Amino acid sequence: MRHPLLPVLVLFVPIALACGGKLDELKAQGDAAKAEGAAWAVGRDQAACVTEALARSAKESDTAITYHALNGVWLQTCLGAATPTPGLCDGVPSTDAITETVTWRLAYCEARGRGQDQSCQRLLSSIQDHCHPT
Repeated sequence: MRHPLLPVLVLFVPIALACGGKLDELKAQGDAAKAEGAAWAVGRDQAACVTEALARSAKESDTAITYHALNGVWLQTCLGAATPTPGLCDGVPSTDAITETVTWRLAYCEARGRGQDQSCQRLLSSIQDHCHPT
């Protein structure tokens, strides 16, 4: 079973090593993002988590990789802690389905006026991981 944070770790470990061993700092940021996501989810549904994460991703430049990765961690945790939203996972493909993933992410972001926004498309992996835990 693949851990939901594995993609984040695959991204962070090489960055941490290249940055002189900032792994402890990145782990602390990840832990803080998880705590914040869980706290934010109280009294809200999963759809609110998605809306908030998309709004957060729109605030940062596309080059803020760490910010966007942490936003994905925030969303993953928020989705797990929030009240389920019926239909949230309807039509959401597994990340293993590459062609369907590309098509779904583009359509999802286009429907929200962010079709070419890579930060929107990257964030959707958290929804896919939530809907298709491995």
